Amino acid sequence: MNYEAITSILNDGLVLATGCTEPGALALTAAAAAAHLGEEVKSIHTFASGNIIKNAYSAGIPGTSLVGIEYAVAIGAIVAQPEKQLQVINGITSEQLEKACALVDSKAVKVELAKVPEKLYIEVEVKGEHNTAKAIIANVHTNIIYIEERGVRCGFKWCKTFGGQSVRKG
Repeated sequence: MNYEAITSILNDGLVLATGCTEPGALALTAAAAAAHLGEEVKSIHTFASGNIIKNAYSAGIPGTSLVGIEYAVAIGAIVAQPEKQLQVINGITSEQLEKACALVDSKAVKVELAKVPEKLYIEVEVKGEHNTAKAIIANVHTNIIYIEERGVRCGFKWCKTFGGQSVRKG
C-alpha cells in the first residue's frame, strides 16, 4: 500500500468540526444565509432531510448547555461567519448566545422536514425587517449549493467574499 496516497485521500475527506457534524452543517447553512441578509436576523425557517433531523435533534451544542436544531441554526445565523465552515459555533460570545436564545424563545425559529431524496439536505431562509436570504447545503456537510439574496440567486460559482476569503457556492 502507498501510505502517501492513502493519507492524501483521507486528508481530502477530513474537515474540522466543532461537535457533531449535523448541527455544524445546520449552523453553517444559517450562517451563509445570514451573511447575505445585510441586516439583523428576525426569523429563521429551516427545512432539513430526515437524516439531518434525526442526527441533530438531540445533539448538544459545544460550549453551551443547549441541545437541538433550533439552537444550531439560531447560533449560526447570529454568528454569520460561513468562512468558519463546520466550526461556526467556535468562539461564540455570550451576547451572540443571548441573541440566538431570544430567537428560539420567541418562536422565530421554525424547522420542518424537507421532502427531498437527498439524505443530507439543509435549506435555511433568514428574514430581517426588510430583506430575506437563503442558503442550501446538500450531499456533503460543507457543500453550499445555493445562495439567494432578496429573492435573487447569487450564482453557483462565487457569490460573496468573506474576510478576504471566497466561499464556494457549488
